[in-house]
Amino acid sequence: MKKNESRIALSGNVKTGNNPEFQVQANIDQAKIEQLLQAFSIYSFQDFSSGLQPPNLAGAEALQTQPVGLTANSSLLTQLREFSTITASTAQPQAGLNQQQTPVPALEELQGLISGQIGVSGSVRSGINANFNITGSRWDWGQYNINEVIANGSFTDGTFTLQPLRIG
Repeated sequence: MKKNESRIALSGNVKTGNNPEFQVQANIDQAKIEQLLQAFSIYSFQDFSSGLQPPNLAGAEALQTQPVGLTANSSLLTQLREFSTITASTAQPQAGLNQQQTPVPALEELQGLISGQIGVSGSVRSGINANFNITGSRWDWGQYNINEVIANGSFTDGTFTLQPLRIG
């Protein structure tokens, strides 16, 4: 699978019978993390809690719009005054937002490259087991610049294990 510069190779197999088994391997090669998050519909930290369930996104009816403007016969000066008024009124609420900074930037601000392997296997009898080795590089996240991130871990017998996360 390739999207722009991001490349992900998937391989796997399934064995049927009395104890069906499966194995899937994903190799990620210099993928843009922002594209991966978007592909899996992950836009905020809360999206991780939904697992593989797609998010329940609102439609256009959720937008509360108010028509603004002038008639087509308005003079240029009148149109410029109206534009100035609209610009000033929309800038005021945003000024307060910039003063309230959170210590952790929004997930949508994360950009950078990610590489690694994710393996998942399992059967009806053994359950699901997974392991991952992920390396991130050149991450920009809000005001933070992270040169390298290394995450290794596994999921075995219902226990998630994350080895010490390395950030440099």
